[in-house]
Amino acid sequence: MAENGLERDVRRVAALFPQIFKQLTAVESRKTAPPEITIAQVRALRILGENDGRTMGELSDAAAITMPTATATVDKLVEAGLASRENDPSDRRVVRVKLTDKGRQFVEEHNRRRLEYVGRALRRLPTTDRAELVKAFETINSILAKLGKSPADG
Repeated sequence: MAENGLERDVRRVAALFPQIFKQLTAVESRKTAPPEITIAQVRALRILGENDGRTMGELSDAAAITMPTATATVDKLVEAGLASRENDPSDRRVVRVKLTDKGRQFVEEHNRRRLEYVGRALRRLPTTDRAELVKAFETINSILAKLGKSPADG
């Protein structure tokens, strides 16, 4: 029995997604983070760099990881001196995760190295390929954002 177009697309996307994700994360970790820092830890640090002082739940949601994984990740960041846990002054039941000075320096250095790496990679591409790659990333991001909305969101 022949596959219809949707079934073919489902199989193709399902096959491509892990390959692309693996390539992107391998590049990210290999080229921009020291070997003792995991991809999950880099992601948590980058999220905190964008909006410091998140609760564990907020960090878990932003990183799309479980609470136990977020807790273990933050434990390692605290041990490394990159983050701290602080009580919220307005509600002592709430604990916020904040970057330390060392954590902020790490995020700044990581972002700098990531931009350098991407710049070197893009310089190797012809202008038309570079434009197509940027457009593809923008399209993927837009489509994934739409998929992330609930049906009630429209």
